Amino acid sequence: MEEKTTEKVRRTTSRIGGVSIAWVTLFGALCGVTGLVPIFPYVGGGGYVPLTTPLCAIAPLLLGPVGGIVAAAIGGIIGMLSPRRPIPSRLWTSSSTPSFRPSSSP
Repeated sequence: MEEKTTEKVRRTTSRIGGVSIAWVTLFGALCGVTGLVPIFPYVGGGGYVPLTTPLCAIAPLLLGPVGGIVAAAIGGIIGMLSPRRPIPSRLWTSSSTPSFRPSSSP
């Protein structure tokens, strides 16, 4: 007969609110980057709603309350530090404009 020994396995991954730190930081970076992508303009004019708004609202549902709030906070900090704002024309004009301008004088 073989004796069974119980070994306690130690988890080496760090967690925030039960979710791996990698998932929290990945979703936070995703929230920060999607702040550059506009969804639709405000009804009264003057700006656009970025894609990060629904993603930060979904974060606590996917990552749990603590992990989602931390991920949304990381995304908000990244969004505040990014110098650009969502402009719809930037999505197609930056790739279609030439990198040089021909001079008008001969």
